[in-house]
Amino acid sequence: MKPTTLLLAAALSSSAFAIWPFGGSSSSASTAAYNKWHETELERWLSEHNIPYPKAADRRDLEQIVSRNWASVTDSARAAEQSAADTTKSTFGYIQDRIRGMIGLGQKRMEQAGHRAYEGAQQAKDKAYQSGRSVTDDAKEKTRYATDAAYENAQYVKDSAHEKAQQAKDAAYEKSQAAKDAAYEKSQQAEDAAYEKGEAAKDSAYQKAQQAKDYAKEQGTYAHHRAKEEL
Repeated sequence: MKPTTLLLAAALSSSAFAIWPFGGSSSSASTAAYNKWHETELERWLSEHNIPYPKAADRRDLEQIVSRNWASVTDSARAAEQSAADTTKSTFGYIQDRIRGMIGLGQKRMEQAGHRAYEGAQQAKDKAYQSGRSVTDDAKEKTRYATDAAYENAQYVKDSAHEKAQQAKDAAYEKSQAAKDAAYEKSQQAEDAAYEKGEAAKDSAYQKAQQAKDYAKEQGTYAHHRAKEEL
């Protein structure tokens, strides 16, 4: 294997090691982190690691699924990191041995070749990083868009339900007020009718009493005259 090829492979391995999301983090710290994650963050983590979950799952269910799979994912990440580190160490050791062996054949040439290989590897590393960053940003943007759309739909449904409930409440209030007004009007009409009947009965009774009084007075006067005539 050529030294330039080995340098390129080592640099790419170093790039993969640098961008892996679990490097340098402890299990307890990560666990504390996902316990505070939002429901959408739990779903994104499961999706990014191709772990299936029920669409109707709530946050508690999602956290339990993450908890069950967290150890295996982080163990795989650490194993990949260790493998990359071992490969890098072994590759650089091999390169150093070859360079030492070829110093007598042209140290300057080897150094130039190594420098070009390093620059190429660095460019490949930067390109791979930018490509991975672009994919990650695109996934985040799609997730954010889906989250915003779901929120807007839920808000629309909520507002629509609230508006319909308010309309039903207003309609019920109007009907209740109309029934109340109708009942009050009928009560007032009944009260007025009863009052009129009472007044009529009162006038009739008064008139009859007056007639009886006048009749009694006439009878008394007549009886008085008769008594005087008989005397």
